[in-house]
Amino acid sequence: MKNTMLLHSGTSQWGLAKFRLLAVAAVAAILSLTVVPKANAGPVVLPNRALVNTWFETNNVPVTATCPAAGCTSPNVPLFPALQIVCPQPAGGTCTFYIHLETDDFLTISDQGRFQFLVGGAPPNPGPTFPGGFVIWDNRDPNSAIAFPFSHSYAVTASVTNAALNQVWPVAVKLSCIDNAGTPPGCKTATMLSNLEVGVYLP
Repeated sequence: MKNTMLLHSGTSQWGLAKFRLLAVAAVAAILSLTVVPKANAGPVVLPNRALVNTWFETNNVPVTATCPAAGCTSPNVPLFPALQIVCPQPAGGTCTFYIHLETDDFLTISDQGRFQFLVGGAPPNPGPTFPGGFVIWDNRDPNSAIAFPFSHSYAVTASVTNAALNQVWPVAVKLSCIDNAGTPPGCKTATMLSNLEVGVYLP
C-alpha cells in the first residue's frame, strides 16, 4: 500500500508540473499574438519624409480587361508600361513611394472592377490594399454600365529597401474584372483616360 501511494503521489506531481508548463506555453502564445501585429493591420505612420522627385505617366488610349464565362476573372491588364522608379539610396537604404492613380472607367452591370498595384512585382507595403495588391473600385452595382464613365482615384504607399545602389523599382498598375455570375455571363471593364503619379520620398 505504501509503494502504491508513493507512485500515485509521483504521478500527481508530474501531472501538475506538466499542467504548469502547458499553462505557461499558452500564456506565451497569447502574449505573442497580442504583441506582434499582422502586416498592414491598422494605421501605419511614416513621419518625416522628404520629397525627392516625382514621376508621371498618362494614357488616353482605352485599356480593356474581359473574360467570357460565368464567375470568371479576367487577366490583369497593365494600364501603363511599368514606371522604372529609382530609389536614390545606397544598398540598405530605404525610400517611400506615394502612388496615386486617377481614371475614367467602364464596368458591365453588377460585376466587380479592380485595380492591382505592384512595386517590384509585389503588393505595396503598407499599402493599403487587399491581398495580391488589389483594390476594388466597384462591386455588384446594377447601374454600373449606365453610369459610365466612372471617375476613380486611389493611392497607395510603398516602403522599399535597396539591395544595390540606386536600385530601380518597377511600379505597375493593372486593371481586371470579376463576373458575379450574373446575366449575361462574363465581365468587361475599361479605362478611357488614366493618370499616374509616383512621388519618391526619403527615407
